[in-house]
Amino acid sequence: MQKEHDRSVKVADMNHDEGTSVAEKKSCTKSLNVHIEYHL
Repeated sequence: MQKEHDRSVKVADMNHDEGTSVAEKKSCTKSLNVHIEYHL
């Protein structure tokens, strides 16, 4: 479960770094926050 979480965080970070638009960055951050809250 934790490995799956770490992998999705890495993918989200990579997508965030590439961030072709502000909207995508916001969307990425929002989904990442929800993902973290879900695991906490």
